Amino acid sequence: MSVLSPSRRTSTRLALAAGAAAVVALAPQAAFAATVSVSPSTAIVSGSSVTVSGSGYVANGSYKVGVCSKKTYGIFGIPACASGVDATTDASGNLSIAVVASKTNTNAHASIPVVGAGQPSSFTCKGASNLDQCEIVITDHNGSSSTIVARQNISFS
Repeated sequence: MSVLSPSRRTSTRLALAAGAAAVVALAPQAAFAATVSVSPSTAIVSGSSVTVSGSGYVANGSYKVGVCSKKTYGIFGIPACASGVDATTDASGNLSIAVVASKTNTNAHASIPVVGAGQPSSFTCKGASNLDQCEIVITDHNGSSSTIVARQNISFS
């Protein structure tokens, strides 16, 4: 049995931590292999349905589709989002679903402990600037967290 010196143990731990960080950093990039299109995506009449379709998702996967602001809030930098709707992909990893897009939305994240800290109770999609822009977001919710898989900007009339 070999015993590593304190400096070797530290170097080994740093190398392992760097390797783990590299894996974590690469994971979100792989998630964006999915595509999404929204029709219409501009001049949307508030309260009307838009068709959200996409491909490249996990076959028979469960996702949440909804309207989110691009502005982030709170200590975790999470956007304000409407509740959204559940969507399931087909056996080929494709999805198509109608979603009601509203210009002013109740923020589903506002009531979540810790995450909701600093979140507004509602948000309004005002325009094309980054702080007022909204988007259709497709997320993979696993119970305790969610990962944004695809997104597309939208604007209202």
